[in-house]
Amino acid sequence: MEFKLATEVSDEMIFSVWQEGYSDYIYKFEIDMKTFVSRFIENEALREYSFIAFDNDQPIGVILGNIKEYDGIKTMRCGGFAVIPDYRSKGIGKLLLEKNFELAVKNDCKQLYLEVLKENHKAVKFYETAGYMPVYDYRFYKNEDVDFKTGIKAEIQEVSFETIRALRENLHEIHLFWQGEMFTLEHFDNIRNYAIYEHDELITILCWH
Repeated sequence: MEFKLATEVSDEMIFSVWQEGYSDYIYKFEIDMKTFVSRFIENEALREYSFIAFDNDQPIGVILGNIKEYDGIKTMRCGGFAVIPDYRSKGIGKLLLEKNFELAVKNDCKQLYLEVLKENHKAVKFYETAGYMPVYDYRFYKNEDVDFKTGIKAEIQEVSFETIRALRENLHEIHLFWQGEMFTLEHFDNIRNYAIYEHDELITILCWH
């Protein structure tokens, strides 16, 4: 068994093992390599904090990591983690998490962080066995009626990303998940930013992409 930093291997190799590792995931990822590189290993993760596991030169697992100040704490986040199906239940995932932990300690991080779907029971049990504990419950919604009425007499203004950033910095009591924080959103080039006011009072900020 060998582990290499993602800086030591090609993006094609990282993408291939990620694809195979997520091939039986609850939700199907339909993503091309260019989008994967931009989204996952140049934004939500970084090559210097990510590892690929090998068995006789065959990539068999991946953990994508990134370090940021999150909730005011220097944090190592696992932004993608998978072992290809034929190599599961062999302790490889545990070893990849250990590599992630070692880098966190080396870089003086004070916490480890990841997101997992609660219906992915096997993964939840795995992370809890590794010492993780639930702290936040995120909920995702969709609305397919683009003509919905809010009933709120509000003014919606499109604003710059810097305006959204300045507003966010003053909302210290609000917790956002990693992908919704400014350090993630600033990497997208198709973000539309809105501020919603009611009676000249700011009530909501929105970033859409």
